[in-house]
Amino acid sequence: MLAKLESSGLDKYLDEVLVADERDSNSPGMIVAKELKVERAPFFVVYHEDKEPEVHTIYIKFAKEVLEPLRS
Repeated sequence: MLAKLESSGLDKYLDEVLVADERDSNSPGMIVAKELKVERAPFFVVYHEDKEPEVHTIYIKFAKEVLEPLRS
């Protein structure tokens, strides 16, 4: 997934990339997944001030609806 983001140039709109290592429940991505009750990978989280985090589990939809508009 990261390769797709990099090749499209959309990776520059990400603040942070975390790995959810299923073998390590204390890996950063697993901690965030548990906090947000996410059971699918990969997932993407958009944080907004004064709102609940917005979780996306479908890459194509996330790229099209969230990242691509940032190019404008």
